[in-house]
Amino acid sequence: MMPFRTLIAIALLCTATACSELAKLPVSAGIGPTPTLPSPNATLIPTVNIALAKGRPAGTLPRAAHGIQVNAFARDLDHPRWLYVLPSGDVLVGDNLYIANTDAVVRFPYAAGETQIRAAATTFVALPAGPINHH
Repeated sequence: MMPFRTLIAIALLCTATACSELAKLPVSAGIGPTPTLPSPNATLIPTVNIALAKGRPAGTLPRAAHGIQVNAFARDLDHPRWLYVLPSGDVLVGDNLYIANTDAVVRFPYAAGETQIRAAATTFVALPAGPINHH
C-alpha cells in the first residue's frame, strides 16, 4: 500500500497537470470574418481564462470621431454592457436588453413610462437547445 504522502503528491500533480492546458492556435487565428476555432476538448475541468475588468483611469475619456464630444453621464456601474436611450430620454443600462433562455432569445414590448413587463415574450431568435445548459 502506498504511503499517504505519496498519494497526496500524486493527487496534487494530477490536479496541476489538469489545469495546465495551453492554446493550440495563435490569437490571430480566432479573429476576423472566418475564425479558425479548435476542436472541442472534453476535460473534467474546463479551461477558463477570464479577462479582468479594468475601469478607465480618472480624468480620461475615450477618443471620439472628429466633431463628436464624449462625456461621462454614469460612473461605478457594476456590469454595464449596453446603453439604450428610450424615446422618453431615459437611459437603460444593463447586461442585455433581451432575455436569453436555453432555447431562444426573447423580447418584450416597451412603452414610455412602463416599469414592469406585462406582455408575453416574443421569440427573437431560436437557439439550438441541448442537454447541457451553457448559461
